[in-house]
Amino acid sequence: MSPEGAIAIVGAAVVVVLFARWTKSRISDRVILNMYPVGYIGLFVGLFIPHWEVGRFVWFIDGTNTERWGSSGNCCKLVVDDSALASAGVRVNKGRDDAPAQYISFRGEILEIGSFGHAGICRYRIKVVCDLVKTNND
Repeated sequence: MSPEGAIAIVGAAVVVVLFARWTKSRISDRVILNMYPVGYIGLFVGLFIPHWEVGRFVWFIDGTNTERWGSSGNCCKLVVDDSALASAGVRVNKGRDDAPAQYISFRGEILEIGSFGHAGICRYRIKVVCDLVKTNND
């Protein structure tokens, strides 16, 4: 076997091992959808990521960030008045400035499952019911 062939085989093996570890550390979309159906009401903790068009909330389900661009069981569009976000100290970044990602928590209700937000990357639409709190000092 040539050295190039051996390097290719080792490289492929490393990629397979890394992919297997990555998938074990993620919660599958199907599990998320089964555990948290439309109508679920509870405490949501995660990261609000501002965007010039539509910000998104990355829900840390069981403390795990499972966000993947384009397919994410826990990337959510929030249904909340911008004044409620502002009163909690959360910047929604509707302009061109760089507002940082901000940790927030709130009591909410899952309204819909589908494709929402910027480029349709959000799986859930969640209504913020009460107690929106910014949990970091950014």
